[in-house]
Amino acid sequence: MAQIIALDSIYERSPAKHKKFREVIVFVHHYGGHKHSFGRHIAWVNELGFDAITFDLPQRSLSTLNEWPINKDWQLGLRHVWSDKIESVLGSLGENKFIFSFSFPSVAVLSALARRHAIDVRGWVAEGGPFAHIMMGIDNLLREENLDTVFEKKATNQIRSALEWSIKKIGLVRKVATEVTALAFGQLYYERDIEDDLKALPPHFPILSLRDAKDKLVYPTMIDDFFAPAEGRIDLHKHLLPEAGHLQGFSQHGDIYRQVVSAFLIERATRI
Repeated sequence: MAQIIALDSIYERSPAKHKKFREVIVFVHHYGGHKHSFGRHIAWVNELGFDAITFDLPQRSLSTLNEWPINKDWQLGLRHVWSDKIESVLGSLGENKFIFSFSFPSVAVLSALARRHAIDVRGWVAEGGPFAHIMMGIDNLLREENLDTVFEKKATNQIRSALEWSIKKIGLVRKVATEVTALAFGQLYYERDIEDDLKALPPHFPILSLRDAKDKLVYPTMIDDFFAPAEGRIDLHKHLLPEAGHLQGFSQHGDIYRQVVSAFLIERATRI
């Protein structure tokens, strides 16, 4: 098991036993996850010779919310709150780095990269996201996770007061839950922000986009549509994992997954 060094409350570092590269790999966990969600990924990149950086996103699931997610600039939505934290972590690291993100929080990675113009980031690996069509993604999430029930039981006081009258009318619960969830995730100005943030990336910025063919939450076409505004401007590499469901690429296609990702990283990394 990799040794974990807690540097401060911002992030933890898992150092490689035999460090081969100057860059570190910053992991950004999926919605509902935490900094220990990718132990196998960390052990693997440590074996490759990279140090790994992990941290917890704030308000990392709807069930943990006790207030509306609003960031330092008074922007509403989890994606904005997460971007603040990711930007803080990136700014706290003196080394060049790669970012490895999963599912919806990947859109917050893009925002953090755009704010910093990716000045010290050598590349970005993203699995199961980021994606366009946020309402479609949320509807899929509600269906797969049965979050209608979560909203009835764990809604904040603000949400509960808005939903109280409709929760009794079962036919309206799903629609209202979808709308409120969209606001909580950061639906306002979503498509506009994507285009603006993609434009802020350096020309030919390298991105490896991993898609899971049997993903019931995020369809590969939703990821294609996300990056479409930057077509021809960024250096986008796509890889489809044919039998994997959402974020199951490593477990379902371990050998090819490691081969594709390690090739992307090592080609752009700086050997010690």
